[in-house]
Amino acid sequence: MKRTIARAVALLLVFGVLATSGAASASPICETNPMGCEPPPPPPPPARTDKAPTGAAQATGVQDNGILGITGWATDSNGGPVTVDITFDGALVASKPASDFRVRLPAGPIGFTHTVVVPPTGPVRRLCATARNVPDGSTPAAPSVPLGCVDSRPSKPTDLVLSAESNYNRSTLRLAWTDNATDETSYLVTLSYLRRHWEDNYSWLEPVTASIVVPAQPGTGRMSLVLADQDANTHFQVLVNSRVGEITSETLSGAVTAP
Repeated sequence: MKRTIARAVALLLVFGVLATSGAASASPICETNPMGCEPPPPPPPPARTDKAPTGAAQATGVQDNGILGITGWATDSNGGPVTVDITFDGALVASKPASDFRVRLPAGPIGFTHTVVVPPTGPVRRLCATARNVPDGSTPAAPSVPLGCVDSRPSKPTDLVLSAESNYNRSTLRLAWTDNATDETSYLVTLSYLRRHWEDNYSWLEPVTASIVVPAQPGTGRMSLVLADQDANTHFQVLVNSRVGEITSETLSGAVTAP
């Protein structure tokens, strides 16, 4: 009887040690955190499969008769045609499919064109195009893509009046014009003429171009410019442009012959 009890106790001890040993072997070993195991890192975010559209936009040509235009193309690997949103000074004015056929590369039914009327006077206006994404159903979805913007030209100056007078063996030019722009940053006056050079009994003519930057003035109205110490007996071609940054207006031109 005692032998049977002792044997049962021995078996319990053996199974208890095995159970404890098994539980210990099932516990994770955390070398980096002696106080306990760190939680597993979160799974990486899903890879984006939705591709953004591609395209480009530019001006339809030189602004003419108050018409500002933007043209370009847009395509999406997920399908099409792509919808292009057109904004004028930040306000949405049109949403149209890029489905016009283009013969230039990239060719195909992926083109668009839009025009707006720009007042002949006033601030520079901006026309922009943005291609909407064509989603493939995955997340995160690709964003819309700006294709580009075009700016109207500053208001053209008008009513150029030119005169010239002799000043000993030099000449003085006087210019006046009407400022029609309200947001110009400067005016650019360009003189083009032929300067005669002499050496012994020979002479030759050298083409000369000189540019003068005139600071902007508030509002509109008449502006004037006096250019002293100019070549005498010379015919001057005069160009006047208003500018907003590097954007120039249409050219106002005239000519005068200095005595």
